[in-house]
Amino acid sequence: VPRSVPRVVSCFHPEFCHPRKPLLAVSGPLIRGSITRLRPTDGGFTLVYYKEVVGQPLLLAAKALGLRTVVFGGMEHAQNWPGFEFRPHGSGFAEALAACSILVCPAGNQLLGEARFFGKKTLCIPQKRQFEQAINAFYMKKIGLGMVINDLSLLENLTGKIRDAPAPAPNPLNEVERVAQMILGLSGVKP
Repeated sequence: VPRSVPRVVSCFHPEFCHPRKPLLAVSGPLIRGSITRLRPTDGGFTLVYYKEVVGQPLLLAAKALGLRTVVFGGMEHAQNWPGFEFRPHGSGFAEALAACSILVCPAGNQLLGEARFFGKKTLCIPQKRQFEQAINAFYMKKIGLGMVINDLSLLENLTGKIRDAPAPAPNPLNEVERVAQMILGLSGVKP
C-alpha cells in the first residue's frame, strides 16, 4: 500500500513473515468471534469452500477423499454431484468448519487462518494467476496445515496422503485484541 504509515500486516503464518520495510507490527490471524466461540471436533466429513474461480477441481478433490461432503457455495452444480450436500455461502459455515475432518478450499488468508485456529487438515487449490494465493499455499504447506494441489493428475496420490495424515494441532492465535489496541492507540483513544 503506497505511503500508508503506520502499517500492520496480518497473516496466518506470522512466524515466517519478515518484512523488508518497517512496520508498526506483524500480526497473526484476526479470527472472527463466530469462530472463536466454537470448539473443533471431527465430524467425519469433508468441507468444501467453493469458489467458482477455482471451480470443479475443488469438488473433484472432495470426491477423491471419499468422505461425506458438505459444500458451501456452488449451488448451481448440485445436480451434477449427487451425494454432496450443497449449502449457500454464509450461515452455518463456521460450525461446519469447526466440525469437518478435512477442508478443501482455495488459498485465502482468512480461511487458512481459521483452519489453523481449529487444526483442520487442509487441501488447497490456489487460484491461478493470483500470487497472494500461491504464497498462502506455500506457507500453508510449510506450517504443516495440509497439502497443495497445483496439478490435478496428482489428485489421487495426494488425497490418500492427507486422509491418512494426522490433523495439525490447533493454533488458537487470535490477534484481534492486540491489533484493536494498536489502532486505538494510534487514534489517541485510551484503551
